[in-house]
Amino acid sequence: MQDPNVAAPPHGLIGLEQAPELWQSPWVWALAAFIILSGIFAYTRWRRRKPRKAAAPRDPWQEICERVENLGDIAGDRREDVQAYYGQLSLLFREGLEQRFGFGATGQTLEELRRSLEGLAEVPAERKKEWLSFLEKADRIKFAEGLGTAAEHRSWRQEIGAWIRQWREGA
Repeated sequence: MQDPNVAAPPHGLIGLEQAPELWQSPWVWALAAFIILSGIFAYTRWRRRKPRKAAAPRDPWQEICERVENLGDIAGDRREDVQAYYGQLSLLFREGLEQRFGFGATGQTLEELRRSLEGLAEVPAERKKEWLSFLEKADRIKFAEGLGTAAEHRSWRQEIGAWIRQWREGA
């Protein structure tokens, strides 16, 4: 018997007296079986999963060398193409300097880089001149002061590739 002071549940809610009828429905049993089987399946998949092996870190030297080789030759003589080409070539050269000598060459201006290179005692002065000559040429081209020839572009790319390979062997 219900207490007259307690409000009755709203229409449509299942009370305790109706619960046995609910469990007699095959749909309720099918839903319960589905939930249990899904849980077992998820648990076994979780237990069987293998930890993923971390990818081996790439050799930064190999990556720089590949990027220099993939740079290829300039497609045309348009100023924008030449500027983008020398921008990439200069960046790769600076990344090689960073990797080999350990100073932040990619974030330095030409003058800052000149001072950093002067501080490298292990590099011959003639080699520093060659490097600075390339960087000056790259800056002139990047800032619209000349284009150069296709043979010159190819020569610089090959020279930088050779320097980077030397640094890789010396690292």
